[in-house]
Amino acid sequence: MSQPPASDGLSAATASCAAANAAVRSALLLETTTRAFVVSRERTLRFVQACTENLRAKVATAWFYAEHLLTRTGALRTAIVDGGASVMALEIESF
Repeated sequence: MSQPPASDGLSAATASCAAANAAVRSALLLETTTRAFVVSRERTLRFVQACTENLRAKVATAWFYAEHLLTRTGALRTAIVDGGASVMALEIESF
């Protein structure tokens, strides 16, 4: 429904104030939304950076494990598979 035309200056001023009020509220909504987007983006970037640093640490740990610990597996396998005879050579009373 359309409003009846303003019959005096007071009604026109009230309508003008209402329009200005709506414009201000719209601008505030836009500002709030924009700030939320910027803050969210900054937090996301910080999170990604932290994840990247954490991932680099995990990769460095994996390389250390591969270079220093996994190289022993061949010798440990040989000791487990072929080393049983020397363990079983002792009598139980020897312990």
